[in-house]
Amino acid sequence: MFISGSTELARMNAMQSRTNAIQNDLVRVGKELSSGLKTDLYEASGGNKAKLYAIERALDRNDAFSRNITVSEQRLTIAQNSLEVIQLAAEDLSVDMIAAAGSAPVAQLQIHADEARIDFVNAVSMLNTQANGATIFGGMAVSSVAMEKGETILAELDTLVAGAPDAATAIGLIETYFDAAGPGDYYTNAYLGSDQNMAEIELAEGDRLDFGIRGDTPEVVAMLQAYAISAVVAGGLFAGDSANIKAMMGESGEQMLSAKQGVLNLRAQVGTQQEQIEDAKSRNTAERTTLELTRLGHIGKDETESAAEFKALEAQLDAAFIVTARLASISFTNYM
Repeated sequence: MFISGSTELARMNAMQSRTNAIQNDLVRVGKELSSGLKTDLYEASGGNKAKLYAIERALDRNDAFSRNITVSEQRLTIAQNSLEVIQLAAEDLSVDMIAAAGSAPVAQLQIHADEARIDFVNAVSMLNTQANGATIFGGMAVSSVAMEKGETILAELDTLVAGAPDAATAIGLIETYFDAAGPGDYYTNAYLGSDQNMAEIELAEGDRLDFGIRGDTPEVVAMLQAYAISAVVAGGLFAGDSANIKAMMGESGEQMLSAKQGVLNLRAQVGTQQEQIEDAKSRNTAERTTLELTRLGHIGKDETESAAEFKALEAQLDAAFIVTARLASISFTNYM
């Protein structure tokens, strides 16, 4: 019997190719078994990948909306908390100052003035709050602080009213400083943000969020002005002059009481937008679920089917190894 070496080599090569093919199929089926998804998208789509690509694009867009929703949710939460700090600080102080301005001794008024000065600095700090590196109350200028430091603004106000002969003059100077019609120095020296709102954020198709509260929003400015009128007293204005100090504190308390309602209105506005976010989040989640189920319907692979195919391929691979081993043991000498 004549055995050709080249024939046996060809058989060995053929079996090796077959073994490699089975191993590749095992890797593929293993991936499908672990992921639950078919690896051959062309076959899964029935020869038309356009539908799958459309679903993938829709999922990518859904992801983008999801990121926008998360960013907006963080901004609104921080904005709500910042406005709450400003509003609550004014709530008790305004009533205390109005009451004290009537009959309290100057020492008591001075304590309230000191508190107002601290609250002014804290309010400015709240207006400089950031979310993920973006300034919230600076409008379009998200990469820089919205406000000059509170201490710097108060130093400017202290200088402004230092020569005022009476409370009425000092109050007038402060109101001019915060007057938008002028505009007052507040808009050029204190507020450093943009006069344009930050860019709208798209939450879903046709659903955009426009956050329009800035450091120059009238309700915010009114609160800072109310604080400033009593804060300059703590800065030394009318030291020992009971009548003028009481006039300053009384006016500050009245303006603060009025401004508090404005801040509450802003918080309500933010609350409405937070509801908008929740609605968008619910719709976005429902859409993603629908898209993922649709995609799974196209490219999903049954686990039982994958397991059976994997087992069959294992058997084929074992058989291929046995045949290859036997062929390898055959030599020309064996058949001589």
